[in-house]
Amino acid sequence: FSLLMLLLCFTCCLDSEVTLVKTIGKESDFTPICTNETSNIIIMIVCKIRTERSNGEQCSLRYRDGGDFVHECDSRFSLKTRNQTVFLHLTSLTAADSGNYSCQCSKLDGTHFLHLRIIVNGE
Repeated sequence: FSLLMLLLCFTCCLDSEVTLVKTIGKESDFTPICTNETSNIIIMIVCKIRTERSNGEQCSLRYRDGGDFVHECDSRFSLKTRNQTVFLHLTSLTAADSGNYSCQCSKLDGTHFLHLRIIVNGE
């Protein structure tokens, strides 16, 4: 029984989900999505972006271990790597780019979900 409880606790701790509301302006924004570790490498990242401008349509940014970043959104939305961390990079946004940005980072030990409600201050 204790082994089963330990396994359930371990499984619960592997997957995590975070929801953030960010208000940004015209400056570039970097939001950390996933960190690559020697013992726990990134297997896959998928970010789905649905903005007010897109009228309900979504675009995606993807990465798979051993592959390149695939950017299906326009150049203002991208994935960038710095110091073993992958960031969602947003640049030159307008108020119409406010919306829902969801990313999942899958690693050997589980999947981390990040849900962002981005509000862009229009000036």
